[in-house]
Amino acid sequence: MHNKLIGILGGVALIMLGWLYATEYAYFDNTLNIKKLLLIAAAIGGGIGILAGLFFSRTDKGDNLTRIQTVLFCFFIGVLFVPVIAAKTNRYLAEETPRIKQFTFLRQVPVYSKPFGQTKMEKFTPTYFLIYLNTGNSESIRLKSTKEWLQNSDKGKTIDLPVKKGYWGYDIVLVPENVIKDAGK
Repeated sequence: MHNKLIGILGGVALIMLGWLYATEYAYFDNTLNIKKLLLIAAAIGGGIGILAGLFFSRTDKGDNLTRIQTVLFCFFIGVLFVPVIAAKTNRYLAEETPRIKQFTFLRQVPVYSKPFGQTKMEKFTPTYFLIYLNTGNSESIRLKSTKEWLQNSDKGKTIDLPVKKGYWGYDIVLVPENVIKDAGK
């Protein structure tokens, strides 16, 4: 019975984990220092998972294999779930009013992505653009937009973008889809 319950919980957890990451993945690029947020959250999740595993396995006095399985299960659940929960709470509980932050335009790369390829008669247009910006702290960020922002010859121009302070202190860049070609100063 115990193994069946763990198997069912594991299956439900995997489905939930996939859904959580799928709904949050689009916002990872818009969060400054996202790697640091995810690594810290994974470490905290691992610690919480080990403590939870030790708590739940305390009744299995004689069976060390079951204790190890319970601790490892809780550890991996913590390492996998806490980062996405931290990213979601950072975004959902962010400050309401955005502030303007200056970024330096580095380059823009058009991406041509069609699921079934390009036909000969079809006009060759980019599906979306990857815009690379410098935050000023020797850190660069990659944003995704359906519109072209600037020409690559405009490298070094300053762009003002709205930024929200996230709940955990990691800024979220709001990508306006109505950015016009002369967005730089």
